Amino acid sequence: MMKVVHYINQFFGQIGGEEKADITPQLHEGVVGP
Repeated sequence: MMKVVHYINQFFGQIGGEEKADITPQLHEGVVGP
């Protein structure tokens, strides 16, 4: 089994920009982003 951790910029993760800079790390199942 292979496990992958991938960090994606919060903007491309559809979280927001600088106003959301204090968001804690999150876990999402499935595809996220553009």
